[in-house]
This record gives sequence, structure tokens and C-alpha cells, in this order.
Amino acid sequence: MKKLIPIILCILISTLAYATPSIFIKDSIDEGQSKAYEVDDGWYILTLTIVSDSKGVAKFKLNEETSTSLKERDSFEFKDGSTIIIRSLDAIGGFDNVDYYFYASGISPLDIEPETDIALELCNFDKECSETETQEDCCYDCGCETGFRCTDNACEEIIGCIEDEECNDDNACSEDFCTDSQCSNEFTNGCNYNETCFETGSNKLIEKTISYCLNGWHTKKILGDPCENSFECTTGECKGNVCYKKKTGLINILLTVIIFLSAIIFILRLRKSEKKNFKKKFKF
Repeated sequence: MKKLIPIILCILISTLAYATPSIFIKDSIDEGQSKAYEVDDGWYILTLTIVSDSKGVAKFKLNEETSTSLKERDSFEFKDGSTIIIRSLDAIGGFDNVDYYFYASGISPLDIEPETDIALELCNFDKECSETETQEDCCYDCGCETGFRCTDNACEEIIGCIEDEECNDDNACSEDFCTDSQCSNEFTNGCNYNETCFETGSNKLIEKTISYCLNGWHTKKILGDPCENSFECTTGECKGNVCYKKKTGLINILLTVIIFLSAIIFILRLRKSEKKNFKKKFKF
């Protein structure tokens, strides 16, 4: 493993050159101490959980993941690719200190910013609220009371909205937004009914009344009422800006028969007239 340390360092340094959100540092830490390292998208909390004097090993915790036992010159890669390398381990006389290299990949940092070293001491950032942690000092693990939100690992009173979901106006035909802690609702199109958005022109029985959708629900219009669209009329047709009653099928059939008979009569009369004129011409 010791022979691999220079190779690992080269790989990490070359990776860092292409991964701008990552960091590579040299640091030291005491047993029980935590340190916070910032990358573009958040923070890494590195804790030296234990140093064994007898075995000469140390264990680290990065955010919510714990390493294996590490000796001097050992390395450990965490799930997101972040890596720790032990440079030296001092466990003499009860003063336990470790020098190390640390590479943070920047792939899965915590979305939290510890304001002080005190916050690091009081919170281990494992999403479990222990007896020594409180909402005030470690809201990342313990959460906050209703009406407060966790900001920089401290509970802060909520003024305005946080998420778009908080701005729901119970209208399925609008989009809800939370911008700069202010709610806004943008109407799209259609009509809301029972948490469903119906498109313009839809018909629905609402409170025992047949209604149509046009910038809201309206009672269907009857024959002779003014209109602009056929879907507004109970007759199903808007003609000349008035609800118009379509002719029934029987009337259409009768009109067709009358027209057909009239055409036959006209043809017969025309032929009779032509025959009469022919006889007169040749004097039969």
C-alpha cells in the first residue's frame, strides 16, 4: 500500500485539474475534532472519530460515511470518490493527532454551511439526533420546529415561502412559484374542477347544472341566447352569434323528398311541352 501512495496522489491531482468543484489539501486533526471543507456545491465534514494507541490506527468519518481502520501511509476512498491518505499518526501521551491528505471529489457534499467550529463540535452530521445534539446547534441532524428552517446549521424563522409547493392555490389550472420567499401563481388555461384542469370548451355537470368552460365555468345557453362558440349552446350550434337549433333528420329527409319530386315534375312538364311543340311543327 505504501508504494501506491505516490500513484494515488498523482491520480488525485490529475483528477482535480479536470474537476473544478473538487479540492485537494494537506491538513492535520485531533481525535474527536471535525473540520469543514467547502467545494462549489456544498461542504464536506471530516471527523477523526478514534485513534487507537495500541494498534496505531485511526478512523475517519466523512459526512455520513465511516472509513476502515487506517495506519500511517494507508488510504481510503469514500463512496463519492473522495479520498483520505494518512501521512503520519501521533498517538503518544494521550495526545492523538493525524496528518493527512484529503481529496474531496465534489460529487455529493452536504448542502449545509457550519458557521463556527462550535457547530462542528456539537454536530456530527449523520442525520441522527443524538443526546448531545440540539435543534439550535445541529438542525442538520435534529431538524427545526414548525415555522423554522435550517440555515447554516442553525434554526431560522421562516418568513415567506421556501418551496414552490408552499404556494399552492388549489387551482389545477395554474403554476405555483416561490421566488425570493414570495409566492406567485401563473394561470395557464382551462377551468379547475375537483383538482383537475379541464380544457376550454369542456362540458361538465356542476351543482346539477350543465356548464361549459370558457375562462371559468358558465351555465349552458339555450335557443336564441347570444353566443360566440357552439359549445356554449345546449343546441350544440352557434350561428350568427345566436344559439341555433339544428334541423332534425326527419325534416331533412322530407325536404330532400320534396326537392326530388319537384325536380321530377319539372322534367315531365318539360318533356310534355317539347313533345307538343314537335307535333305542331310537323302537323301530326
